[in-house]
Amino acid sequence: MKLTVKLGDDVILPCVAQGHPLPTYSWYRENREDRTNLRALDLSNPRYKILVEKAGLLKISNIRLEDEGKYLCWINNTLERIQYR
Repeated sequence: MKLTVKLGDDVILPCVAQGHPLPTYSWYRENREDRTNLRALDLSNPRYKILVEKAGLLKISNIRLEDEGKYLCWINNTLERIQYR
């Protein structure tokens, strides 16, 4: 999915799965210099927030130029792991 967002706007990235046991979600972003290097998002940063923990929606507030890139969501439960780009 490709999104175009204006600087200063907010964006919500979807990552939804169902499963039993309930899945957990982790968000990563590709390093712009090295497309194979993933970096975990720092969810302690108030600009990044998982809106619905059981649904994995990621809200990025006040978009900046440095937010540009590919984001990856890892969905995991004790039985299976899935990635969503």
